[in-house]
Order: sequence, then structure tokens, then C-alpha cells
Amino acid sequence: MNRQRKADLLLVMITGFWGASYFLTDLCLETMPPLSLNAFRFLVAFAVLGVVYFRKLRHISRKTLLYSLLIGASLVMVYTCYVYGIQRTSISNAGFICALPVIFTPLLELVIFRKRPGRRFAAALLTFVINYACYFSEIYRGGIQSIPKGQYEAGQVLGMTDRQIFFKVTLLQLIKNIVPPM
Repeated sequence: MNRQRKADLLLVMITGFWGASYFLTDLCLETMPPLSLNAFRFLVAFAVLGVVYFRKLRHISRKTLLYSLLIGASLVMVYTCYVYGIQRTSISNAGFICALPVIFTPLLELVIFRKRPGRRFAAALLTFVINYACYFSEIYRGGIQSIPKGQYEAGQVLGMTDRQIFFKVTLLQLIKNIVPPM
């Protein structure tokens, strides 16, 4: 097995662990406050990696230490927001939002470095957009169909135009019905 294949398999494995971490984090949050969970998570990582890389850590430069502290502080902020996000939204929403860097990183690379994404990215982005367009159109369809026909008829009886019925009756109920699945 060549190096590229091994790297790809490791990334797939990491994706599986990352996906499972949303569920496990949600389970941990039932018995542990968010900041305690982060403290425990980072202390365990520090202890394990400190033992594994102790010899290399003895020769660390000040510059590397400074940058490591900045990255560590950033990670603490990211994971704190991640844990609070999982606590306040569904696991699937948290997974979707945390996966957005996959889409935005090549776009930022285009803006900052003027490097155009490859055809694979364009195909993946197109597939992603079509998938979510279908998903959201199904949510809107369900929201519109959930409004009783009597609501429209009541608007007509009151002398409202179709536009008024849509904006003052249908749209308000539609928004109320579609927000939870989004």
C-alpha cells in the first residue's frame, strides 16, 4: 500500500472518529459542564502527548513555544464554542456547521492566494449545493403543506389579496413551521 493510500485511509478513519465525537461529547455533557469537559480533554491530551514526545519537548525553542501557546489558546476557544454549540443545538446541525471549513478553505485560498480550486472541488461544491437545495426545498414544501387550506380561505373572506394572504398569513406560519428542521 503506497503512502497516499495510507494517508487517505487515515483521514477516513479520523473522519469516523470526528463524527463519533459529536455523539460522545453530547453524552459527556449530560453529566459534566462544558468547561470541565474541555479541561479534562486538554489535560488528558497534554499528559499523553507529553509522555510520547518528552524528549523532543526538552529542546523546544521560545518561538515555537510562543506559537504553540497561540494555537493552543485558539483551540481552547474553538472547542469551547464547539461544546456550547453541541449543548444548544442538535448533533447533526453541529456536525454540519463544523464541516463548513471543508467548503470555505478552498474559497479562502482562492481569495487570499489567488489559487483556483481544482475540478474535484467544483464537482463536490456543485453536489453539495444541489443536495442542500433539495433538502431545503423539501423543508419549505412540507412547511407550506402544513398550513391548513382554511387559513387561505379565511384571508379571502376578509378581503385580502393573494399577496396579503401570503405575507400576512402563510409566510408567518411557514417560518414557524420550518425553523425547527433547519
